Amino acid sequence: MLGIISFVALVFLIVNFIPTLIINNDEVKVASNIIIICFAGFTLLQQIKTGKNMSRFTLIDACIFFYYSVSVFFFIVQQQVKNLSEDNFYMILGVNNVLSGILYCSIIYTFLKLKK
Repeated sequence: MLGIISFVALVFLIVNFIPTLIINNDEVKVASNIIIICFAGFTLLQQIKTGKNMSRFTLIDACIFFYYSVSVFFFIVQQQVKNLSEDNFYMILGVNNVLSGILYCSIIYTFLKLKK
């Protein structure tokens, strides 16, 4: 797993220094979020496969998976913002804020639980 992560990071570093390659920042965000989704999904599948009881980090892994999945959708819709109505834009932004709040609360809850 560490080898895969190192390889992906190395690819991103190499691609960053290619001067003739024009990269859209939204495409990079989507690609990195998809990589995070894959690793979070892999971790959740491993926990299910081993059949362990819910570990302390299962809630965080599930929240990370869900938040970044919706985040990819948000980055894709972000290109269409000029075509959206104001109500739809605020609805999407509100959902993103609620999900990030849930993610941060689950992380804080888990680490406070670990502290005890």
